[in-house]
Amino acid sequence: MRDDAELDDRRKRGKKYGGWAMDVSDAEAEETFQNYSVGIQLLKQIVEGVFGKNHTYYVENDSYADEEGIHLEVFPELGKHFCHMEIAVELDANPRMMVTARFGEYLKSIKSFDCDFDELLKEIDSESNAWDYGGDFTPWELSCDAEGELEWDDDDEWSGAELNYSLLIQGSGYWSLPTIDELNEYLERIKEIIDSHKKKTAKKDS
Repeated sequence: MRDDAELDDRRKRGKKYGGWAMDVSDAEAEETFQNYSVGIQLLKQIVEGVFGKNHTYYVENDSYADEEGIHLEVFPELGKHFCHMEIAVELDANPRMMVTARFGEYLKSIKSFDCDFDELLKEIDSESNAWDYGGDFTPWELSCDAEGELEWDDDDEWSGAELNYSLLIQGSGYWSLPTIDELNEYLERIKEIIDSHKKKTAKKDS
């Protein structure tokens, strides 16, 4: 019974102050909130300054600050979107960003492809190498983690193909990192390549 009550208290603190407060006492959570609440607005300004003000963001509990700088784990709220985006940002003397974009659900939404998975991945790799995001000195670095096949079985079950892209971006200052809209433009180009391989079904004669 006591464990249930403690868990309920932790949940209430998390709901009131945020997930960080679940592992501290009520008194410590209240004191931290009263003494440092101005930092919430400051963090909001930093996140919106880096990523743009026209989206909602969630800063995860894995974020922290140390002698090397500020590490933020950020999830932009994009509504109904073709990929799930997760972002890790290092704000220090050499700010950088790692974006993880998950395309698995989008692949699942396509019923048939005119190529196999390897062919699709090679085309995305070839095309993206020609894109000039970041310029000559700090080009964006794209890497891929993929598995499975682009197919549905006889029972109309998806094979479970996964396609995750990691995008490493090096900035020259805090405000030189790309906004969410710029990242979305880049990822949209990957989506366009995927879309170009949707198998076209023949129209039935009327």
